[in-house]
Amino acid sequence: MIKNFTLLSCCVGILFLLGCAPSEMEKEKQSTRQFSVQEYEAFGKRIAEKVNKRHSDTLNQLFDLEYMLEKMTNQLQKNQYQKITQEIIFKENFKKKVNPSSFIIKELRKGYGRYQFLRFHPRQGVPHLLFRMTSEEGINYHDYEVRIIDNELRLTDLFVFLSGEYLSETLKGTFINLLSQQKQQKIIEPELDEQLGNIQKLKQAIDRHDYEEALQFYNSLSIKTQKSKTFMSYKLLITSNISYEMHQKAIAEYEKLFPDDPSHYLMDIEKYLLQGDAKNILWSVDKLDRTIGGDEYLNLYRGLVYSITEDKEKGLTLVNNYIRNNVKDPDGYWMRFQIHVLLDEPEDAVKTINDINRYTLHSRMFITEKIEKNFPDFAESSHFMNWKEDWIKRHNE
Repeated sequence: MIKNFTLLSCCVGILFLLGCAPSEMEKEKQSTRQFSVQEYEAFGKRIAEKVNKRHSDTLNQLFDLEYMLEKMTNQLQKNQYQKITQEIIFKENFKKKVNPSSFIIKELRKGYGRYQFLRFHPRQGVPHLLFRMTSEEGINYHDYEVRIIDNELRLTDLFVFLSGEYLSETLKGTFINLLSQQKQQKIIEPELDEQLGNIQKLKQAIDRHDYEEALQFYNSLSIKTQKSKTFMSYKLLITSNISYEMHQKAIAEYEKLFPDDPSHYLMDIEKYLLQGDAKNILWSVDKLDRTIGGDEYLNLYRGLVYSITEDKEKGLTLVNNYIRNNVKDPDGYWMRFQIHVLLDEPEDAVKTINDINRYTLHSRMFITEKIEKNFPDFAESSHFMNWKEDWIKRHNE
């Protein structure tokens, strides 16, 4: 619950000084230091390290929230809001309420999700850093906007491929809520402002993994709010955890509402995998690969498709080449394991299980639990039972 606050506690002298201070965007223009590609890449690896270690506080410190606040204010193009958002009390409350790392780290499940820096790439004259996120939920890409402010590298926004929008847009609800309480009236998008209670309950239900309840709160929102990109993304997450049919309808609705959105390719890969549509899986993978500028990881999906449809040798070659270049990445081994299970090659599947345990951080207990959960038929096979009994025997010894 956001507490009410007033500008009366801010003295005239502070306001005067604040009015004279340069904005974050002005500070960017005044910065004189230049950074090399190597320094941007080191910054990217530092971000990945913070995410993988779940260091949310230090990750938050890399974001320039005042720059993001100015960006949101300028998008409103209304002078009456610019004055409010420049006040020191509003800025401090905004920074207290906004937690960028929560939008990043919460996607990663403990012990499995991984974040990898891919490359530095300027876009329209602005430096960007591209990352790949893999978790039990699937694959996603994050593209950070980086600017030099006070001669330091700072994160000023983040484009999330799966949601198809910038973090500054996702944070709009918090921004509107603060503005509304500041003015004690519904000053922006009153329809959304009236629904903030149910929106909060919707997010809480998702955090608890209570997707049936989350769907009820989603359906309580206005049609306009439901069909916004942010809340359609929530619907995709919710329905993916309820039923296949419901999720397919949500994907089709999203694609109809946002036909040019790059998030389609990620959603389509999932959709076509569930449908077993090999041709369109490859089409979606190729489109995504071109959109992000290339990622070897996507060869795992190509390898899966080729292996189980037309060319097993070609498929396994793609997967094994990825494993050779990324020896400690468990995803390559798990894809090879899945291929051998689908092709009914249990001996090769067991060999791959041993490789997972040997070359990655995945323990035998984790491997056992994952196979029993996701590959129940193979978990009941004599090959896996023998592997499991042998492990238990050696463990007891």
